[in-house]
Amino acid sequence: MEDGLQASEHRKEQMTQRKKVIIIISVVATLVALYFLLPVLLVVFVAQPVRVEGAAMSPTLNNGDRIFISKRVDPLQRGDIVVFYYPKDTTKSFIKRVVGLPGERIDIDSEGNVMINGQALKESYVQPERNQTAKARWNSVPAEWKQLGEDSYFILGDNRDASNDSRSYGPVSKKLIYGKYLMRYWSSSQ
Repeated sequence: MEDGLQASEHRKEQMTQRKKVIIIISVVATLVALYFLLPVLLVVFVAQPVRVEGAAMSPTLNNGDRIFISKRVDPLQRGDIVVFYYPKDTTKSFIKRVVGLPGERIDIDSEGNVMINGQALKESYVQPERNQTAKARWNSVPAEWKQLGEDSYFILGDNRDASNDSRSYGPVSKKLIYGKYLMRYWSSSQ
């Protein structure tokens, strides 16, 4: 009987050790799965890394900078930096700043300052030396683009002289905007 009791205790001890091994393996497997799955879930549902190409947003964002954008774009506000599908070719993406909101009237004064419903917009991010041709370019913008519709946004680059923006292709529909700037995680000027 004592042999049976010892055998029973030995089996219990083996089962306890097997359970511990199974738990450890399960925890390790879960951690490994999360290590690979979490970044994918973040990119799909929350934020996405993006590489800035071109000088249109200089000096705020420079060619080669790496940024995170939020997939949540609501609400859109004036001054937000957004990523959107280029209206003339939705296989391409652009990054620019929202300056005009739905229902607003946009104009540019003789100094190159953006006017919203007749009021000058304060844009500390625009450097005068990068805004020399604003008025000349504005004169070629069709009148119907200057009054924004219900879901339209007027979007400009911070480097107004080197930006392909709403002055070239018109207001951008909200349905084309898919990301909002969160932060720069690597600067090309470092």
